[in-house]
Amino acid sequence: MGNKSKRAGRLGSPRTLSVVRPDSGRVSDYLRIRPDGNLEFVTARLPIPESEYDADFAWVRRRFQTVSLFFAKASPSEQDHLLTRLEVKYAPEAFYGNLWHNSRDFHRRLREIEGTLIKIEEEATPRDLEKMSATKDHSLWANLEVMSQSGSQACIDFFQLSPRAVATHAVTHDQQDLFRPDTVQPKVRVMLTSSALLRLLDMGQGIADEFEEKKKRKEAAP
Repeated sequence: MGNKSKRAGRLGSPRTLSVVRPDSGRVSDYLRIRPDGNLEFVTARLPIPESEYDADFAWVRRRFQTVSLFFAKASPSEQDHLLTRLEVKYAPEAFYGNLWHNSRDFHRRLREIEGTLIKIEEEATPRDLEKMSATKDHSLWANLEVMSQSGSQACIDFFQLSPRAVATHAVTHDQQDLFRPDTVQPKVRVMLTSSALLRLLDMGQGIADEFEEKKKRKEAAP
């Protein structure tokens, strides 16, 4: 039983980003430029991030004009302390146009599958999880992700499409500006349970609803 998110969304403006693993390692293996100027990625050919993070908890919050996804590793001996915490920062338009928009079918299927899985008794999530201190913190930026699920296991591969490459291409219209080796940077693979991923997506609903309401008000404005 498996589930994988489909990529079809928007990254910044005016270009759209959609995602349909590489043989040669060239950016051109997984990045395409459509005749209309939109960017398309081939999900199955994106390079796998070398870094991996094992998360026990996951949550999302708005922070400093970004939407931050937090992942944390619990301490096996101290219930009020975290061993590590990872923050993956999204620009608001990348969160709403990419992560949220692209994961709607995945989110729905994940909720359906979750009810069919055999569960073992879980430890309660700490009430003040977001306020707990961590021995080590790390943060990074991303604007593209691939979510996958098989049984009770799930993972999110995070990538960063270089803002510099996109901006330069918008000015020069030279395709080579997008096919540089550093255009798409694999950032990290986060391993977590399917239950934790479902809770993360459920928590994002409120933020996405707020973005949707602002979008409707803007479109309705004279």
